[in-house]
Amino acid sequence: MSEATLAAPSPAAAEPARPSGNLALSIGSGYLVQILSQATTLITRVALARIIAPTEWGVFGEAVVIVGVVDTLRELNLTQWATSGRTQRHWRDLPGAIFATTVVLLLGLLASMPLLTRLSPQLPLTTAILALTLIPRTWTLGAEAELNSRQRLFRLVAPQGLGALAFVLTAIVISAHFKTAWALSVASVMQVSLYAAFLLWRSRHEVFLRPRLSRAWRSLVSAQDFVWLALAGVLLTQVDGLLVGSVAGATAAGFYIMASWLTSRLPFLVEIPLLRVMLPVFAAKRGDRDALGSIFKRTAMSINYLEAAWCFLLMFNASFVVQQLFGDRWTASIPFVILTAVYPLLSPLGTVGWEVLRMTGRTRLVLWNLIANSIAFVVIGVSLGLRIGVVGVVIGYYVATLINSLVIFALPSQIGWPIVRQVLREVGLLYAACAVPLILVGFMPIPPIARFATDLVLMAVIVLIGMRPLLPFVRSTLAGRGA
Repeated sequence: MSEATLAAPSPAAAEPARPSGNLALSIGSGYLVQILSQATTLITRVALARIIAPTEWGVFGEAVVIVGVVDTLRELNLTQWATSGRTQRHWRDLPGAIFATTVVLLLGLLASMPLLTRLSPQLPLTTAILALTLIPRTWTLGAEAELNSRQRLFRLVAPQGLGALAFVLTAIVISAHFKTAWALSVASVMQVSLYAAFLLWRSRHEVFLRPRLSRAWRSLVSAQDFVWLALAGVLLTQVDGLLVGSVAGATAAGFYIMASWLTSRLPFLVEIPLLRVMLPVFAAKRGDRDALGSIFKRTAMSINYLEAAWCFLLMFNASFVVQQLFGDRWTASIPFVILTAVYPLLSPLGTVGWEVLRMTGRTRLVLWNLIANSIAFVVIGVSLGLRIGVVGVVIGYYVATLINSLVIFALPSQIGWPIVRQVLREVGLLYAACAVPLILVGFMPIPPIARFATDLVLMAVIVLIGMRPLLPFVRSTLAGRGA
């Protein structure tokens, strides 16, 4: 199948017009869901970091990575395939396709349990309990994607709040008593189960939930370009934490995973909800070069302004932040915070560039890029990790992330070279604007808390200045697409 064929659906396959909600409400709901999720995680991590030992965090973190890889393999970008609107039956076929892949992957995970004992005796039990979250998510994945396509993400807010409350109470009560990694898995199962039950009950009349296994294979064949992307990119699904555990042990993995979690909070809060609501917009503008370029620039820069300020703030205040949030027992994670804070600086252009290429049918370019950075991560991360430990894994991930960002140089055929050059120039200036004032403040003989407060104000000013040009675009988009 040629890329031109994949770029757009034929008139016969185009889906009839679907009712839409309000884009402003959808964007706000998407961010509110993420805020609830991240606030819940922050509260529990800060509380439990003083209860659960770093080694237990390492075991739980490794289980999260393993289940995350399984989740990626069973989802196989099928929700993005459905959002792209390439077939009339995608929403009816999506539940059956995800159900089939879930069954296969859960059986595979069960068969691999004896191998996990080699990493840690507690890992099989922790992973098995956490894997139960995949069962309710078999239905919520399709429901979330369809509600997103309908711009009705407000349906997720109340279920997310209920699930967040369940996670906080369950995690603190159970973990304070048992102080083990599997206790966190139990809390995660409670959160996901309540969230799924409430969401599916509220949206039962709006989305397709009944799996139709007769068309599961046809769905996978129809979504083959998205499936190949998922398979090629699975090694970058936070596998760095698992690799750290395999070369340096569960305790080092605990310090690394906690640091990586801290540096990725704002990227998760920014990228996930923004890209979720922008996917249908990218798909709708796939034939308009100028509009697509404008959307890419504004989306990429809005992500960069927020994430760059956060990452530079953490890099220059890692010691103060870690000690205040998690306590002295986590001091060993400070160097990892500084190292992992670079990741979000390297990823936004590649992440947004992926979505442009996917929604315009140029998935093969993304596929080869994913294959290249996955190979680089495995070869460099493993070889250097075995020699120099965690730093070697970090170097491998740096190289892979840089290769991932090279996707932007494949965008001129979609949006033109002037936009690409302009974005690269603005990103360079942004990073300089963040780094220089923080370096100057670092030379000032002031207490750590005063330094952190000063840096926080400086980064807030940069974000406000940088986001101002984006406001007219946001207002016009919401006015044009709001119901």
